[in-house]
Amino acid sequence: MLHEICSAQLGWPDWLLAVLIAWFASAVIIYFSGYFARFLGEKGLVAVERLMGMLLITVEVQMLLNGIGEFIATTKTFTN
Repeated sequence: MLHEICSAQLGWPDWLLAVLIAWFASAVIIYFSGYFARFLGEKGLVAVERLMGMLLITVEVQMLLNGIGEFIATTKTFTN
């Protein structure tokens, strides 16, 4: 079902482009990580780490809430 929803909204070229952009961004960050560490310093790295952790948690909570909402909507459909 999820595959049908995703493929209806975006074609495979769009998904491929998104994956390639994410891969490239990750590769650049990893390649220049030494420069980032020197530029930001210890406190800057801790701040970025905490900020990314908060961002990850917000995405996770949103996905959880979406899943719970879809589950409730699906169970209401089956009970009616």
